[in-house]
Amino acid sequence: MEAVRASAAWVASRSSHVKVDLLEVEKVVDKIQGNVPKVEWDFEGIHYFDNGPLTVQYLFVLDALNFCFWPDKDLSYDHLASGLKLALEKDKTALDADRLQNYTGPQLRQLLNWPRPLPIEEERVRLLHEVGLELERSFGGEAANLVKSAGNSAATLIELITRHFPDYIVPAVLRELGILKYGSNLSCSIDSNSEIVPGSEEEVEIRACSVYAVEKMRELINKKFGKQLLSIDIDLWLWSCGVQNIALSHHRTLSIYY
Repeated sequence: MEAVRASAAWVASRSSHVKVDLLEVEKVVDKIQGNVPKVEWDFEGIHYFDNGPLTVQYLFVLDALNFCFWPDKDLSYDHLASGLKLALEKDKTALDADRLQNYTGPQLRQLLNWPRPLPIEEERVRLLHEVGLELERSFGGEAANLVKSAGNSAATLIELITRHFPDYIVPAVLRELGILKYGSNLSCSIDSNSEIVPGSEEEVEIRACSVYAVEKMRELINKKFGKQLLSIDIDLWLWSCGVQNIALSHHRTLSIYY
């Protein structure tokens, strides 16, 4: 994670399309007095949870499919999370490793109770197959065994999974707070719902500056208020603020990474 932070800081300091306003970072930190509200993970009540290995299986599949909803104006993360939850409540074997390897696009839609093709559907199916194959080959078919293999170390688990990127919502909230400043061309593209090409300078800078801004908030809260927070605590708070703001304007990138 230190390498990620260093890379983000390097890009943020040299970006031409996105800037992090450190004065606004301090204003936000002072406004909340270093008290980042505690957000319960399932505050919307849309996730499957049975306090057992099936919950881990659910979360692993959910994470693999959790990207790129915006091309379908009616589709959101909530539909994905609740769709998988309902599928498991109907059939406890729905996310078994062998079944994950064989789902087709139409079958995935049926699983989620979604009436039309999903954005980047072929990639979602490919990832399901990959998840099922690797779970079966290396972890006895259960994501819970993946967690056990990390020895209760979150850092080791992250290294095993290697999928941790900012999403669409957090940069949009940071922009609304005045922390992220976009150049005029990028602002126009986002406000007009134009697509930002994945891997472009603009898209990379949005992601890097978001990581950098959250890290600066965390550091400043520690420095000014003596509170040790995890970056994920700040990230979840920002995300929860964003999902409750239906008018929030976010960047649009066709990508499997967020």
